[in-house]
Amino acid sequence: MDTNPNKFILADILKCLDMTCLLHLHQKGTSSGHVIIFDMTGAVLGHMARLGPLTIKKFLYYLQEAMPVRLKGLHFFNIVPFMDKIFALMRPFMKKELMSKFYMHNSVNDLVNFIPRDCLPSDYRGTSDSASVLQEQMKIKMRHNIPFFAWEEKQTVDETVRPGKPKSVNEIFGVEGTFKKLELD
Repeated sequence: MDTNPNKFILADILKCLDMTCLLHLHQKGTSSGHVIIFDMTGAVLGHMARLGPLTIKKFLYYLQEAMPVRLKGLHFFNIVPFMDKIFALMRPFMKKELMSKFYMHNSVNDLVNFIPRDCLPSDYRGTSDSASVLQEQMKIKMRHNIPFFAWEEKQTVDETVRPGKPKSVNEIFGVEGTFKKLELD
């Protein structure tokens, strides 16, 4: 995460997360589940101001209803004092099942009680490479798989074969109806 809130774009971070999961699925096949960890180090109040509620709503809908991987847990660590506000933005869009997979840890020391050390970077008390090395390896892997991402981006759904009435984006995320007779007291 960029520590400069002016350069922080939540949609880009979420797209990168999705691309990482899709690439893993493409290369390794299905797995028993994924654990996503977020290091909140460097997050400041300015980052919170750039969290779009609609972006959060859309991503949480995708995460719960359409993401092609099984989610075992979402772990936030090195949490910041305003994490409760961020969680309050997310909570209305989270089902009970997702809420039960949501964990907040004050430090990395708490994280090792939930995630095996061999799955954690060395700078998070794990036995794997450092987070910066793993990040660089993932960047290289993504660059080598540009054709896959280009192909994947072109995939569409034929809504004419879906049983039942297809849902529009407005039905899922928007406000239905009109406000022609809006009365204010």
